[in-house]
Amino acid sequence: MRRSMRDPSRAVRICVSAILGIWLTTSSAHAGTVTIAVTPSVIDAIDIVARAFEVAHVGDRVRIVVTSETELKGSIKSLPVQLVASDDSSLLEWMEARDFARRPTTGPAISVPLAVVASSSDAAVFGSTGDLLDRMKHQGTVIAIPDPQKIDCGRRAQALLKTVGVSAEPSERLVFAKHTEEVLALVQNGKAHFGLVFAPDAMTAKGVTIHALSAPGAFSPVNAFALKRGQQDHPVAQRFLAFVNTSQGQHALNAKGYDLVQDSQPVEAAATGASIVSPSIPR
Repeated sequence: MRRSMRDPSRAVRICVSAILGIWLTTSSAHAGTVTIAVTPSVIDAIDIVARAFEVAHVGDRVRIVVTSETELKGSIKSLPVQLVASDDSSLLEWMEARDFARRPTTGPAISVPLAVVASSSDAAVFGSTGDLLDRMKHQGTVIAIPDPQKIDCGRRAQALLKTVGVSAEPSERLVFAKHTEEVLALVQNGKAHFGLVFAPDAMTAKGVTIHALSAPGAFSPVNAFALKRGQQDHPVAQRFLAFVNTSQGQHALNAKGYDLVQDSQPVEAAATGASIVSPSIPR
């Protein structure tokens, strides 16, 4: 898999100038290549599934172009890509309204769950989601989340806590950390009993155990795909989208903390008390 630019601030400038002319003349000749324009926040998830796709489909290749939402709006008409991936539904709606791209009616989409983590040295085992929530609501329990005033993960974590009946205002029991790394450090050092962070961050952290995940919906950003106009029948793009929905694609995503939004699930699913927290994923 080839990623065109790792620096999002420079991606489109280089693609549209030096690389655009080359791709316009060569991309059609590489029938085994799909090019995906991605916004920075979704690159890791797309990277993961792209690598798995290339292993499963020998000869096919995935090229990733990283660009900001603003730059993508200005270049999508001329950018030689087949797919767009973003967690900003308004961006995809903007493209659909102008007939620049269209989301597949059956997905797929990738959810980024919130993870409820505790220190690995804490031997507590919870038999059910209810047991876990009871422990989180206990008067002496300290919970850490990223600052909801500054960080999207914190805003989603605060909303989840409110929904399950846990106090969501800063106090001795709820610590607003500066960033995800500080949340994990507080849990690892035993200064917080639980932390709420995005699952991919929890999966790479040492010294913490994931007890549960948020279900797809209001608390989990969703990375969705759109096919650029005129590329609906591109064979590698279609194979790639189909692969994301397979058990192989899901396994690759789950191993890194992501989840697959099934075809039958609405991308903007409403959260209910019974579906907020799902069973934990294996570490």
